[in-house]
Amino acid sequence: MPDQLIYQDLPTAIHQLMIELDDFDQHFSKAGTLVIHGGFGPMNYKEWCIWHSKHFLHHLKQFGLIEC
Repeated sequence: MPDQLIYQDLPTAIHQLMIELDDFDQHFSKAGTLVIHGGFGPMNYKEWCIWHSKHFLHHLKQFGLIEC
């Protein structure tokens, strides 16, 4: 856990996440958009959604917010 949290509480962090996800959707609203991932190279919207799903799941498990 970092020494200092960026957001004052979990609801505030979730709210900011939702804003960032809206920005993500807007960025990919133009057909054919690709964004470079540092490990996987160019990825389209669908590929980023798959990656985010796996990444979020990993961190939710890591911090004990869900059990699978």
